[in-house]
Amino acid sequence: MSASLLTTTPLSLALAGLDLSDAAGTLLLGEPLFRAQLDLARRWRIAAVQLNAAAAGLRARELSRTGRRDLAALLRRSDVALSGGDLWIPPEHFIRLEHADRAVAAVLDAIELLADLAQLNSTPSAPPLSLMLPANTPESIIQTIGDRATTCGVPVADFTFTQTAPSPTGGSASTPPNPAKAPPSPDAPIGPGVDPASIFMAGGDPIAIAARLGASLRAARLSDVSSAGRRAVGGPRSLGGRLDVQRYAITLGAVTKVPFVTLDLRQVPDQLDAAPRAISEWRGDGATTA
Repeated sequence: MSASLLTTTPLSLALAGLDLSDAAGTLLLGEPLFRAQLDLARRWRIAAVQLNAAAAGLRARELSRTGRRDLAALLRRSDVALSGGDLWIPPEHFIRLEHADRAVAAVLDAIELLADLAQLNSTPSAPPLSLMLPANTPESIIQTIGDRATTCGVPVADFTFTQTAPSPTGGSASTPPNPAKAPPSPDAPIGPGVDPASIFMAGGDPIAIAARLGASLRAARLSDVSSAGRRAVGGPRSLGGRLDVQRYAITLGAVTKVPFVTLDLRQVPDQLDAAPRAISEWRGDGATTA
């Protein structure tokens, strides 16, 4: 059976880690990078992008009300939807005194930014903010983030929920995701996100975890691993990917409510060659996208 008959969840493109250069080979930054990323999403026929909320020029604290209007207008003119935002603050920053206040402030600001962009573009519901909260995050921080998420109507997807658990000895070692960990209510302000590459590297099964989480899942990525590290799905079998894309697509479409699956190219070699193969694999069309 063709994957295209099974895949009901459309793709979004994660902008975090998607590096592009100009004609002279100079890495793009700020607004020029954002515009080039939007152009790439259109060329690949991807309907939405996942904002990098930590990118220079796109951080919430750097965007005035006028800047937010301009950003929303640029998305409208590009005919590209916003699937959410990524704020990949190092998880340990939430539990270190010298970083915690700034980390929490960045999260609260990013939540408000997504709410503003949804309002400016008349989106019925605000898209989620993806981040990583360590398992031992103080309850006061969880409460603060949850309260702001509830007030703004922006769900938060925590990608550490499905990845690693702290070592019993308190060291830096990690254990596989705990299959017995109860998923939160689908209505909770903070819920889990699934990133297959990270789950594989932690010793878990992303498809089984997604199936168990069901409607409580807030966000899902499209990623894979091989013995060499992160890679995109699709491409030659010799690359050794582990994700069963059809089973993953079926599971997400059948038991979860995620509106998009986000193509994640962080740390993927040869991104501009790997991405079209991944898109074709997800869509099941067997086509190559220029």
